[in-house]
Amino acid sequence: MSEHEFWSLIEASLPSGNSQQQAERLRALLHRRPREDCLHFQRQLRRHSDLLHTFDMKAASLLVHHGDAADVFRAFRAWLVCCGRSRFEAARRDPEAIAGFLRDEELETVDGTLLLQAAPAVWEELGGYEEDFVAALGNPPEPHFESDWPAEWEGFAARWPRLYERFCQPPRA
Repeated sequence: MSEHEFWSLIEASLPSGNSQQQAERLRALLHRRPREDCLHFQRQLRRHSDLLHTFDMKAASLLVHHGDAADVFRAFRAWLVCCGRSRFEAARRDPEAIAGFLRDEELETVDGTLLLQAAPAVWEELGGYEEDFVAALGNPPEPHFESDWPAEWEGFAARWPRLYERFCQPPRA
């Protein structure tokens, strides 16, 4: 699956409203393709998610979700990839861009878990076995980054002011 095909699938699944609907649409789109494309899609999703595996993106995930568990960060990055190429590229250049495009009504659906599960589910629905899917993908380690967390919350406000103001401050009256 080419880069163009990957982004075309993401874009075609976008006008959905939330992550669950997008995952359902993505699954329907993958069902129309050869089963091997599920592997290719998952590899592309992993590759693009790995590009977002940075300390600043981890901080963005923490500020949006108010938690920093590894699975939450993985789902956050998948969600961001599945927001489409323009949002992905904007956030990749500057994680604070998320504060500008993430709408209040989207906050409850900032979870890429179902998007991460779309291709493996279709693989199985098309007659493949989960073990074969996992074996074909392999399990490479995620990229490493150095953490440099601020000692106090004020440090978050100083380093990521737009994210902090948007997601960590009480609304102004």
